[in-house]
Amino acid sequence: MFNWVDWSVMDIYVAGLVALSVHFIKQASKGLDDCFLGGHSIPVWATGISGMAAQFDLTGAVRLVDISSCTETFRQLIQTLLRRSDASG
Repeated sequence: MFNWVDWSVMDIYVAGLVALSVHFIKQASKGLDDCFLGGHSIPVWATGISGMAAQFDLTGAVRLVDISSCTETFRQLIQTLLRRSDASG
């Protein structure tokens, strides 16, 4: 059962989410450039880190595919892509 400490933590968490939501809604309502492009103020290094994180996540997702249940052609394609990703980085 939840006691008062649990409910307090939940209240603080929900209040934080609401505050963040209000902040980001205000930021996004300034215009489309602010919403989708960060107001053209995102540094190049942050964009690069974001791209690398997306690629790393994609590689991890491909590895989670159950290769044994795929057709032979698809299995060969996945194995080739995994070898290339391992060799490049």
